[in-house]
Amino acid sequence: MSDRLHRVLDIDETLADFRARDVAAQVQRESAGKADTDADGRALERACLRAEREGPAGWAQLLPRLTTHLEAKPQDAQAWSYLARARAAKGEESEALHAAREAMRLDPNVVLGHSLSLLVARSLAESGRWDRVAQHAEAALASQPGDGEALELLVRALGCQGLSDRAEATLSILAQSLGGSRAAALAKRLASECGRAPADRHRWLSKAAALGRGAERPFRELGEVCLVLQRDQEALQWFRKAFQQPGGDADPNAAQTLARLHVRAGNAEDALDVYRLALGAAPDNLALHRSYGQLLLKQGRSADAIHEMQQSAKLAPVAEAAELYIHVAELQQNLGQTGEALRSWESAVALDGSAIAAWRGLATAAAMQSNTPSQLRALQHLSRLDPQNPDWFAKLASLQLADGRSGAREVEEARANLERALKLSPGHPEALLRLGQLKDGSEALELLERAARADPNSFEAIEIAAAMRWSQEDYSDAAAWYKALIALRQH
Repeated sequence: MSDRLHRVLDIDETLADFRARDVAAQVQRESAGKADTDADGRALERACLRAEREGPAGWAQLLPRLTTHLEAKPQDAQAWSYLARARAAKGEESEALHAAREAMRLDPNVVLGHSLSLLVARSLAESGRWDRVAQHAEAALASQPGDGEALELLVRALGCQGLSDRAEATLSILAQSLGGSRAAALAKRLASECGRAPADRHRWLSKAAALGRGAERPFRELGEVCLVLQRDQEALQWFRKAFQQPGGDADPNAAQTLARLHVRAGNAEDALDVYRLALGAAPDNLALHRSYGQLLLKQGRSADAIHEMQQSAKLAPVAEAAELYIHVAELQQNLGQTGEALRSWESAVALDGSAIAAWRGLATAAAMQSNTPSQLRALQHLSRLDPQNPDWFAKLASLQLADGRSGAREVEEARANLERALKLSPGHPEALLRLGQLKDGSEALELLERAARADPNSFEAIEIAAAMRWSQEDYSDAAAWYKALIALRQH
């Protein structure tokens, strides 16, 4: 029994010795492996530093070694970052970004270096991941303080995260190191990129105006933001600066709004001065001529307004030009300038032959000028363009009958036009009167009396009706018509 116990104990001791030796061997192997790994890592790091000094050629020579290394050790985050640098050095940005992302996936704290940090920050900015952009821009600045692109990316990242005070402080650093013009351009970019709220846009545009020089200062954009913020007085000041260019020329793009702000402030004369200066710089600007003419008209300066509207008509597209000549003609008629109005109506119909308003105005003006050919032409066009209006047929017939040179054909055309008018409007006074004059006997009398009753103010119809009753010795009805005639004259 005692011998068996001793043999068991000897076996246990032997097993324990074996386990101890095995563990020691494993530790030794791991230590050797770690030492080998560390040695490989240091060797790879030295090779990368050498490639960094040698430039693209050095990285190109190292690339196969990096690829082989990562095939054996795909979890080596630092090796992925080296591969990213090699790809970047060869101009393979897409592959470089892929390698950099793999390095960061394996180790979020992996050191990428200046150029890679910038490359990653630039890529993240395109997708609007501003928190990560700030992280990598700061990493780039840590390795190379004062780098312009890194500062710009950091300012954009801070601004678009709403960290405006930090962004503005960083922008000031950028302005000191790289100059106000570059900082001003970045501030303008921030206004459009991160300034979704009007107040934010105002902040960044104000910074751009303060940092910039000459025409690069966003005075007009600042004025527009002030209008949104309902700061009319401040907007007026910015638009005034935008209007007056450093070289002395007036900016027509700012003129319209500046003039409107002057009018809103009750300074119409200042607004007119703005238009005059702007047109001196841009004499073919249709919008300026149009607005200037409208303001002149509102100020009661009709003659000047007519001139500006005529200038606008020369510059405007055909349809708009026709409308402008219509307005000009109406103004001229109101001013008693019938000859000028007639020419303006002719210009309107020449531009737009389908404009009923233009042909109607031409017919009226031609009648006032006793210009029978123009009046006749206008009425003929009106009867074709507006065939459901009985007035055109009645007036056309009256003009055809009034022409002393009317022959049988013209009389028949006039009769047809009168019948067309009465078909459209059976009680049309002028059509009844003229057709009655073409008829004889009782038929004529009926038409004439219908005309007189349809228009109690028609001196001509009442007088003819009274004369016909008298000629037929119907003195009672004739007396009634003469009585109406006398009352009309007295009235």
